[in-house]
Amino acid sequence: MPAPINAAAYTDLARLASLKKDSNGQESLKQVAQEFEALLLGQMLKAMRAASNVLSEGSYLQSNETKLYQEMLDQQLAVTLSQQKGLGLSEVLIRQLSPQSSPTASAPGEKRETLQGADKIQKWQAEASADSEFTSPQAFIKRLAPLAESTALKMGLQPLWLLAQAALESGWGRFTPRLADGQSSHNLFGIKAHGWDGASVSAVTTEYQNGKAARQTEKFRAYPSFVHSFADYLDFLQSNPRYKEALQRVNDPEQFIDALQQAGYASDPNYADKVKKMAKQIAELISLDKS
Repeated sequence: MPAPINAAAYTDLARLASLKKDSNGQESLKQVAQEFEALLLGQMLKAMRAASNVLSEGSYLQSNETKLYQEMLDQQLAVTLSQQKGLGLSEVLIRQLSPQSSPTASAPGEKRETLQGADKIQKWQAEASADSEFTSPQAFIKRLAPLAESTALKMGLQPLWLLAQAALESGWGRFTPRLADGQSSHNLFGIKAHGWDGASVSAVTTEYQNGKAARQTEKFRAYPSFVHSFADYLDFLQSNPRYKEALQRVNDPEQFIDALQQAGYASDPNYADKVKKMAKQIAELISLDKS
């Protein structure tokens, strides 16, 4: 029977750090690997639940109480699955990070190497639980290109232009508005929370009034993931009559961007030109990457 996992703390990094001090290095490695798998299972269930909630938006079943119980159920399910066979990830991690040992005696340095394996898993755990940061424009493009392609296909627009707008609005993904706990709002397109009944976050932004820039605090929409950001961007345009003309110009991306600015998507008088320059820069980066 597998060792029990503390369901209340399987994402507690301090607790995982304490496991490395265990006198039995191999047991620590097994425990950390199993808890790491529980984290990944939990994130998978969370993503699946978020996608399901988008489809059932407005349903009477989507109350705050229902969502709370769903989160509790998903966490317990992730822990239970990891205690059993799970995805088999923990077994793979243990095989790869454990030193080759003799059945009769421990090899010199075995405990040290086993603890190094626990160090690696803890590092991966920290990276998985934190919001991933974009370290370069290339990383931004690589990660978001599939989402841009999927959304652009529904619009009839070239994906390049969605990447360009997202890169401009979010500073290559590095300056999305932050929640109180420091996590990203995943708001890639700078959509404000006007008329929005979902989560929001306040942030200082630059707005233009009579051609003059001024810093002011605004509320922006907050999403569970970048998938939701792209989905809401499409819905935002399609549900607002003022963007109807822009959506009719998707066959000519530059006219589409011009129409967005004319419809008031952004107050910056040079917004369209900035998006066009960003699109050119991204096209060059993609070209260099392919060469």
